[in-house]
Parts: sequence; C-alpha cells; structure tokens
Amino acid sequence: MLITKNPLLKSLALFLTITFISLTLAYADDVPEETPADIQPYLDPDIEGGLDPDLEQPLEPEPAIIPDPWDGTKVQFGLAIDTGNTNTTNIEGAFDVVYTRNRIRFNSIASGQFARDTGVTSKEKYYIEEKLHYSLHPDYDFSDYLFLNSNVTVDRFSAYDYQVVVSAGYGRRLIGTDKLELIVEVGPGYRSSEVAETDERRDSLIINTYSSISWKITENSTLSQTIRYDLGTIFKSDTYNYLRAVTAFDNKVTQHLVLRISYEIENYSKIPVGVTDREKTDTTTNVSLVYNF
Repeated sequence: MLITKNPLLKSLALFLTITFISLTLAYADDVPEETPADIQPYLDPDIEGGLDPDLEQPLEPEPAIIPDPWDGTKVQFGLAIDTGNTNTTNIEGAFDVVYTRNRIRFNSIASGQFARDTGVTSKEKYYIEEKLHYSLHPDYDFSDYLFLNSNVTVDRFSAYDYQVVVSAGYGRRLIGTDKLELIVEVGPGYRSSEVAETDERRDSLIINTYSSISWKITENSTLSQTIRYDLGTIFKSDTYNYLRAVTAFDNKVTQHLVLRISYEIENYSKIPVGVTDREKTDTTTNVSLVYNF
C-alpha cells in the first residue's frame, strides 16, 4: 500500500513523488539552443568563426539574466507563544527551500514546535509541505501556473492528531509590482485525518484555496499575509473546514538576516463527536530570526 497509516511516512512518500516530478519536468525543458533567426543571414560556413566580415554585423543580444535557482531559501528559529488547546511559550524552528529551473519551481517547507513543562510535554506540533509549480509562461515568469501541493500537519494537542492534504489546481499573480504582490490559488483536493482520542480516520474531498499578499513598506520592511482555506463540508456534512492564516512583519537587519514578528490563526470549523477538552481555534505569536540564502 503506497500510503501507510503513519502520517510521517505519508509525508515522505509525497515528498519523494513531488521531488521526482519536479526534477523530471525541470530537466526535460533543457534543449540545445538554436541560432537566432536574425543571426543566420550573417553566417558563412567557409569563413572562420562563421561570420562574414563584409556584412554589417548584428548587435549582440544582451545576455539573459537568470535568477539564482535557490533564491527564496531560508531558515528560521525563534520563540513562539501559543493560546487555545495549549497555553505555552516554546521554541520553534523552520526551513523553507526553494528551487527554480526554467518553468519549474519546487518548494519544501517544514516547521516544528516543542515544549515541556515540569517533565511533561505541553506542545508538540510538526508541519511539512511540498509545492510544485509549473509556469504557463517562459523565462521564469510565474504569473500563471499549475500547482501540485501536499502537506501534513501533526499536532498532539489538536482536535485531529494529523491531517494529510493533497491538492492540484491553478494559480495566478493578480498584482505584481515593486511594492505589492497578490497571488491566489484554487483547486480540488483530498484530505485524510485522524480524530484525536478515538483514532477514527476520516477522508473527504475538499476545495483548496490559498492567497498570499506582500506589501513592501520600505526598502527594509515588508508586511505579508497568507491564508489557506480548505472547504470540505460541501462534500460531506460530518467533515470540517480548515483555516490557517499567518500575518508577518519582516524587518531586514543585514543583507541576509531578517527579524520577523508573526501571528498565526488555525481553526477547525467542527470538533468531532466524542472529543473532549479541545478548542476549535489555536493562535501562535512568533518572534524569530530568519536567514535568507
């Protein structure tokens, strides 16, 4: 069976699958460069170097600017304050790896929170996400793209021990200026989750929506927000809708180091029957340092 009952193994299987697809598509776009049409009339196979000196030579085209394929990769470490199902202060770490090649962008995100109080674990949460974007335009233009996403959330102190989501669809950059950027995504998906305390597994179809807005206030400061909303109740009345919204303020300290203050809201629209002492909403306030590569 390809996907086991272990959510971490599910995540690993999804990670390897999306990574394989990403690399296959990225390197499949590599083709030998052809001689531009406007240069061909000046080529002479009998002349060394191929150019006929008696003809006016064409202007050399400016070399294309190819961005760093790892641009956007970062690591984060900081202090988190939680309210909701847990009321703790804990440490949080995360990494965000981005690789872009031709029309392919691959993004791998992982984060974790952990805390112990008088020898007892009071917070334990892990999040892993893999994203594959295929641009509908050449030259690293991701204003329109198709996406394949998978994510796994494991939380010992939530209404659901874990949830695994796989989705695919269409994304578009609605606004793309030097100061403001707005991106939206929508597509169908499939979710598998395990109810806390009862270990009951629930599967359902969902509509996955995502938006990201970023406002560059000054050269060194940026305000951003991402919202993910998984709509499941339109397919099954006994399932839930899921919301995860993160608002962040980034202030650049050095060329690579950023101070980040963020506030995250996570909400499950329904608490499963039979689950006690669980709340629908968790919040996390985070102060951290981010290193951009």
